[in-house]
Amino acid sequence: MSSQRLIQFNTIRNIANVFSGMRADEFAVEAQTESATYQMFTFAGSDGSRLVALWADGVAVNYDPGIPSTITIPGFAGWKATGIDVLNGFEQGLIIEDENGNLVISDFLLKDYPIIIRLSQ
Repeated sequence: MSSQRLIQFNTIRNIANVFSGMRADEFAVEAQTESATYQMFTFAGSDGSRLVALWADGVAVNYDPGIPSTITIPGFAGWKATGIDVLNGFEQGLIIEDENGNLVISDFLLKDYPIIIRLSQ
C-alpha cells in the first residue's frame, strides 16, 4: 500500500471513530479569528459529549502552521476540551478557561483541514 493510500485510510478510520454515535446538533460556538472564512459544525453524542468541527475554508497548503484563534463556547464552563487531529491521528487536552459561564480556548490553531474539539463533563 502506498504511503498516500495509508494516510487516506488512517484519516478515514480516525474520522469514523471520532464521529461514531454522534448526531448533528446546534449549540453556540464563537470563533475570533483572522481567517477570512471558516467552517464550523456541531454534534452531540448519546453520552452527553459534544463535538465541534472547524477549519479555515480556503486553499489548502502543505504544512499549514494554523491561524491562532480564540474559541468561546457559551454555557460550557467546567467542561473538558480535547483537540482531535484526524489527519495526523492524535488527541491533546486543550488549555481552557472559564469566563462568565463560558468555556474559552485561547491560541487554538485553526488549520485548513478539520480539527475536532471534543467537549465532555
